[in-house]
Amino acid sequence: MKLQLKRFERHKLLSSELIAANYLYLKKSIDKLVKILKENLGIKLLKNKKKINIINNEYILYFNQNTLKLKKEIIISENEFKYINNKFLDKYVYEYKLNKYYMVFNNDLNYIGYYERNKDFIYVKNKNNYIIPLYNIKTKILYLGLDRIQQK
Repeated sequence: MKLQLKRFERHKLLSSELIAANYLYLKKSIDKLVKILKENLGIKLLKNKKKINIINNEYILYFNQNTLKLKKEIIISENEFKYINNKFLDKYVYEYKLNKYYMVFNNDLNYIGYYERNKDFIYVKNKNNYIIPLYNIKTKILYLGLDRIQQK
């Protein structure tokens, strides 16, 4: 019985190593493709009058800190987001600064609340607000066929 268990564990380990190696190979191949696209087409593509970013994910913010709809949606680059350990929530969250407010989103991109510098955190009552992800070409290819793209 012990011998069979060891074989199973060894097979499981080899399988996970193989999956990791294939993932890395796939990621490197996609990086090469993205580099070629960027060199030949630029950072953004235009498709059906919509810009698609080749390298960076973007997000659509359609509400303000009080969950009121904005007159014009804001397109946020992933570089404008900060992934930090929030001192109020004591967990890692995404933060985006809108005017003087720091808007806080969980890993599923749902809006949790906001705060001003040196003031208390304010939780939102309406839990149905979230930012809409616009995934880049690289992310779309990497997660091709998966139902849900996992966040970092």
